[in-house]
Amino acid sequence: MSFVKFVAAVILLFLIASFGVKNMQPLTLAYFFGDHSVQLPTFFALLFSVLIGAVLSCAFFGVRHLRLLRQTKHLERQVRNLQEELARAVAAVPATPAAAKQPQEATPSPVTPAAEPRADHTAASQALGNRDG
Repeated sequence: MSFVKFVAAVILLFLIASFGVKNMQPLTLAYFFGDHSVQLPTFFALLFSVLIGAVLSCAFFGVRHLRLLRQTKHLERQVRNLQEELARAVAAVPATPAAAKQPQEATPSPVTPAAEPRADHTAASQALGNRDG
């Protein structure tokens, strides 16, 4: 896998270098305040812009990542405390004697037997009033 990463990095560096060679025209940057201006190759202006964007996005997502890490540690601490509290509560419950753990005899419930379905269709037609005739 490291070989693939190395090849990808070499290809990326080659593309950046070729882009830089093709974009060496001078570019004049003027600031908003004052009469200052800077003249530099177009490639360096673009490279500087990309680097500033990368630094800002890393800073933003780095802060977010640190906040999520802090929240994760807090929640893990809560889970650990709750597990300890549960263990203490289970240990505090008195043990019941073995005789009390035996199941009690089940009392039969009053269940009415289900009516058996009629096998012949004539009884059903009689119950419906024999509509045929």
